[in-house]
Amino acid sequence: MVTVSNYRDHIVLCGLGHLGFRILTQLLAENQLVVALEKNASGRFLNDAKATGVPVLVRDIKEDQALLDAGVQHARAIIIATNDDMANLEVALDARRMNPKIRVIMRLFDQRMADKFKEAALIDEAFSPAALAAPIVADMALKPTSR
Repeated sequence: MVTVSNYRDHIVLCGLGHLGFRILTQLLAENQLVVALEKNASGRFLNDAKATGVPVLVRDIKEDQALLDAGVQHARAIIIATNDDMANLEVALDARRMNPKIRVIMRLFDQRMADKFKEAALIDEAFSPAALAAPIVADMALKPTSR
C-alpha cells in the first residue's frame, strides 16, 4: 500500500482473469505503471500477476475504498476487465466520479450496449472480447493451410 499511495499517472486494472492477465502482460511490455485489483483470492493468475512485481490488491472493485487504495484518483486510466457487466459499469461510474479526467476502458459482452455507453460519454472505450476476436478468427479460417 505504501508504494501505491505514491503512484501517479498509472493504470488501474480491474480483474485478473484470462483477459485481465493478458492485458497486464501487454501493459508491462510497454513499461506502464500498473496497479491491479482482483476479487478472487484464489484466482488462477493471481500468483503470476504478483510475480511481475505489480501491486495486486485482493479486493472487491465495487467498494469505493478498493478503488481509492489503487489510486484511481491519481490514475490516468482504468481498465475494467471482469466478466461481470454490471460490476464493470458500476466501477466505470465510480471511477469517473472519483477522477473526472480518468480514461475509462470497459469490457462488456454485449457490443451494442458497449457502443451505447461509449456514445453517452460515460466511458471512453467499451469492448466486447467476442466482437474483437471475430474478425481475427474469421481471417484464420480464410488463410490457406501450410499442410
